[in-house]
Amino acid sequence: MVYEARLGEALGITKKGTPERIVRLLVQFRLPVERPDGASVDQLIEVMRGDKQARGGEIRFAVPKEIGGMHGEGSTGGRWRWTRRGLGRR
Repeated sequence: MVYEARLGEALGITKKGTPERIVRLLVQFRLPVERPDGASVDQLIEVMRGDKQARGGEIRFAVPKEIGGMHGEGSTGGRWRWTRRGLGRR
């Protein structure tokens, strides 16, 4: 959730400050906000390939506009994917 918000902010989709708000809320509820110790990026990508949002080996991201609202809500326009070539719009 935090990384999807950071990705959205970097792409100019997510309202500035949203990732920090999400971090504060998750910390308040003692939920993780960083990559697990010892987990490599390659390991995380492999795990994400098995996620419910992944399709055909492509990792897809749900990018928020802000807390409570997703980019492309009601359409497929809010989906981003990670392939061997990198991040791209679906």
